Amino acid sequence: DCEIAVVMDTSGSMDSPEFAAAVAEINSILETIKPNRIHFIQCDAEIQEYKIIEDGEPLKSSIKGRGGTDFRPPFELLEEKRVVPHCLLFFSDLYGSFPATPPKYPVLWCCTTEQIAPFGETMRVEL
Repeated sequence: DCEIAVVMDTSGSMDSPEFAAAVAEINSILETIKPNRIHFIQCDAEIQEYKIIEDGEPLKSSIKGRGGTDFRPPFELLEEKRVVPHCLLFFSDLYGSFPATPPKYPVLWCCTTEQIAPFGETMRVEL
């Protein structure tokens, strides 16, 4: 079984083209790696949406949030739910507050700016 988490930064600094590009990228990833379960989270300064997508179902979502930025709530949510994904993909511009300690699973930050995350791998996403 492959279980991953996908987090979308929906703060005010992330605009509609970035969100649309992230959703397209997520669907491409889903087609390639075919995870059994995806924990999909939208978060600005707090969790705006959490849903589980299963068995190759494509991601369909509209942007929710548009407030400040805090990267900690998604990690806290997964910990509360005792979810340990194979990896977490976080789409963001990386302007926000990071957790003090990294999780025990791999994190790939898909970044729309030149910022570098303090843990995990940072990959530049061209829009």
